[in-house]
Amino acid sequence: GGGLARGSGGGPAEDHRCPPVNSRLPRREMLASVAGAIAASPALGRVAVQRESGWINGGESTRIYFTAEGTGPAVVLVHSAFTHSGIWEPNVAALSRQFRVIRFDARGHGFTPLASDPPLGADDIGRVMDELGVRRAALVGSSMGGACTFDFAALH
Repeated sequence: GGGLARGSGGGPAEDHRCPPVNSRLPRREMLASVAGAIAASPALGRVAVQRESGWINGGESTRIYFTAEGTGPAVVLVHSAFTHSGIWEPNVAALSRQFRVIRFDARGHGFTPLASDPPLGADDIGRVMDELGVRRAALVGSSMGGACTFDFAALH
């Protein structure tokens, strides 16, 4: 799609200007859950990408910040409320060895501004996947992100 602005690192996440996140996800449990979901879905989409970050068009009033790294089946990680995509950082290195790991900052979180007319979080998952050329993915969400992934699955 035409709304994509990409870079190869050096973006906001690498500058560490996102607000700090004090909660840390249990790494082993999260990795086991993701690996189990992916093993159960062998036909997940594959796109070869090492590392990219940037913004996609989030509609009329905003843009959405994302990062994608690794190669293999796509895994989309959606963060919880009052955090940002950086909460997944402790898990990305291990996951990106086997998977294309995609994260984005939800509206009003991290580097994505709050829109005047925020759509469902499920819509933003779809926008990110569409812009990055991902047809199928394992979806992993924490709290608010989990609700968004359920909504996306129900709608698609």
